[in-house]
Amino acid sequence: MRKITTLLTIILLSCVICFFFIESGTAKTSTRKSVNLRTLINKMQKRFDEVLAFQADFIQETYSGATQLTSTGKGKLYLQKPRMMRWDYTEPEPQSFVTDRAKTWLYIPSEKKILLDDAKHFFDSPLVKSFLDGPKNLTKYFKVEVEKGVNYAGYILKLVPRNQKEQFDVEEIRLWVNNRQYQIETVETKDYLGNRNKVKLMNIKVVKELPTDLFTLTVPKGVIVERNVVNDSTPPNK
Repeated sequence: MRKITTLLTIILLSCVICFFFIESGTAKTSTRKSVNLRTLINKMQKRFDEVLAFQADFIQETYSGATQLTSTGKGKLYLQKPRMMRWDYTEPEPQSFVTDRAKTWLYIPSEKKILLDDAKHFFDSPLVKSFLDGPKNLTKYFKVEVEKGVNYAGYILKLVPRNQKEQFDVEEIRLWVNNRQYQIETVETKDYLGNRNKVKLMNIKVVKELPTDLFTLTVPKGVIVERNVVNDSTPPNK
């Protein structure tokens, strides 16, 4: 698909963002505190454990190493623990990526198509597994170092996969962490082709629970479902 919102892009960002809680704009006016890596990760884990669900607006910048062009996507993100998420893109064109723990699907209205898969394929990927339990296991899967940011008062964590044979599909990940609530403000992934994806969340609303219909697959009239799942109970095309 010649789209900014490829399934791989969503997976890479979902792995990092949707298993942490992110908030923007809180650290730029504060002074950077000295903290060791283990203390910082423990504080991030505490914040991760506190949040059960949230919704937010997002902006995603995608840089192509081949064309050296940058594209921008916008939309709304919904996260419900455990393992339910929904990305609704409004720009550059409407698309939705959803997982309900059993299935994942990518809905492309312009193509009248839903790409349906077993969630096991998503959650069993090495990259997703490395983030499922939150920040506490980061150093198990990644070489982690704290970088000094330019004009940034918080912490920038650089993550490089320890075992390239695990096929993480990323060369490195950077997390911008504020120094007040130890929440991630910005996430950037870089792959081996020089492609970069950066995402930032805004207008975050933390809740105890989100409506279940956000994570329920409904097939619109005239839409084709391409299945790659076992024991699927998807409603038929209307």
